[in-house]
Amino acid sequence: MIESCKHESRPDCNSIECCRLTGDGRSAVAVVALRDRLQSSDNVHRLIAACFQSASATPMKADQIRYGVWTGPPEQHKEQHSEATHSAATKPGGSVTHGESVVVLPLDRGRMEIHCHGGQAAVGRILDDLAALGCQIVSSIEVLADEFATDGDSSETGRLVREALEVLIRCPTQRTAAIALDQVRGGMTRWAIDSRTRLRSDRDAWGEVSEQAVAILRHANVGLHLVSPFDVVLAGPPNVGKSSLLNAVIGYDRAITMDQPGTTRDVLSCETVIDGWPIRFRDTAGLHEGGESIEREGMRRAQSAIAEADLVVAVRQAQDGSPPPTSDSLAWLESSTVAALRPLPILHVLNKVDLLAGSPDLRKQTDVLYTVATTAVGIPELMAKIIARLVPQPPSTGEPVPLNRRQRDCLETIARAKNSTESGFAEVDTALTRLLGLDEPV
Repeated sequence: MIESCKHESRPDCNSIECCRLTGDGRSAVAVVALRDRLQSSDNVHRLIAACFQSASATPMKADQIRYGVWTGPPEQHKEQHSEATHSAATKPGGSVTHGESVVVLPLDRGRMEIHCHGGQAAVGRILDDLAALGCQIVSSIEVLADEFATDGDSSETGRLVREALEVLIRCPTQRTAAIALDQVRGGMTRWAIDSRTRLRSDRDAWGEVSEQAVAILRHANVGLHLVSPFDVVLAGPPNVGKSSLLNAVIGYDRAITMDQPGTTRDVLSCETVIDGWPIRFRDTAGLHEGGESIEREGMRRAQSAIAEADLVVAVRQAQDGSPPPTSDSLAWLESSTVAALRPLPILHVLNKVDLLAGSPDLRKQTDVLYTVATTAVGIPELMAKIIARLVPQPPSTGEPVPLNRRQRDCLETIARAKNSTESGFAEVDTALTRLLGLDEPV
């Protein structure tokens, strides 16, 4: 039996804020957070009592979960509920209450969490009910920033923490989320504050701070890909097995494969995760001289994809008597494609090595990977090499990592100061101030 906790009077929610705490993506469970700006737990409890039918008659206490049904404000019709996630609860007297099955977690200082089904309908209904009672719906970043605020002057920690939280809630893997969480906990903030404090006590320390910025910038490319996946393009002549390689790496048949050359006419994309790093693979049309208009358009799109890639996997087919591909032998690509490839990291792959009669000297090449896409020979090595090229030195736990272009630009300004023939104090101090999001340098 469930004891009713409904109050006849409408709760005062003017000081209560709420938000969806978890990300907007698909999930089994979502969390809606509430907090009273006046830190009144009684106020929040009265609000919950107006919308929530608990399965327990015992009073709520901090850190003790309560299972029950979210019924919404008393004036709403109880039959209005999500068919996908509704539950029915029996009240004293035998009547039935319909609503969303939820778990409520009371916290301290006027805070509470509602754990519900992860679908948009369930979360949307709860937020709509809270808004109808007068709660203010706010950004989850605003709530989380207060939770993770470091000790000391909040004006110095605010911007970097908020930017880290914006990345954290969108990270697709545990590995990328761990790096973002390190920044939420002060990885970049501590370095920036400590450097700024040291600089103002020792104006000659700007050179060392500049050198440190150079080291931090080694992780800039990683920081920009915690949410957006790395872009890896498979390029090469027709019928060398690029599409088969793609299917072998991602583990399912994303691309159509045939013996006839030119099966892929457009750029085909798919996303996956390798060793915790999000990767977008793009399979491109075969590159060759001539071709009909559709083929030429496919090659033009392939070249555009190559120019935007973080890594190009250059694929050739193994043939007896042919030299293996190297970074200096790209004659098999059109000159315009070579120009696009030159500034980019290139990983050379010789596919279909099962066709070779046997070339022991060929396999001594250390800068070429040998694969058989149809039998997965060499595929684990290819995946490991891709990650080694994209993330040659992952950041250590707690290490500062720039998470966006604004942070990277500030660090680049600090790093450039090391080449200054005069004192770089003002330049470094100003950039640190901008990095922390403060208005004016002292």
